[in-house]
Amino acid sequence: MALKDYGTLLKKGTTTVGEIVSVGIPEIKAEKAETTNHSGGGWRTFIPAGLKSLEEFELTILATGSLVSSLYTDMTAETISVYTVDYAATTSGSLLDWSFNAFPTSLKVTDMQSDKPEAITLKVKFQASGSLTISAT
Repeated sequence: MALKDYGTLLKKGTTTVGEIVSVGIPEIKAEKAETTNHSGGGWRTFIPAGLKSLEEFELTILATGSLVSSLYTDMTAETISVYTVDYAATTSGSLLDWSFNAFPTSLKVTDMQSDKPEAITLKVKFQASGSLTISAT
């Protein structure tokens, strides 16, 4: 059964720090090594090289002064913290939570227009460092 994505939160450590508006799901990549040889019948062959990574990704979060300040402090202090994208439980279950060590690489409070009032959001890009933990809620 399909699951709803409403109610997704950003946690820093175990503390909820923001309500996520949109999640740019990070791409998980595994490095490869080519092993093509003369006996391959003209086909390239590969093996896993052992290195994996999470690519840089972007979240859009409802902005609060404390969230902007906290992420700005982490970015300028070059602090790596544990973050979790905490998917909401629904009556039909939940997606898996993604926890990772990361640091913010970009912060952008959305532009504001007097003729088009909207909720203020923050676009933040993260670079994960190390492994990813995927766990059920």
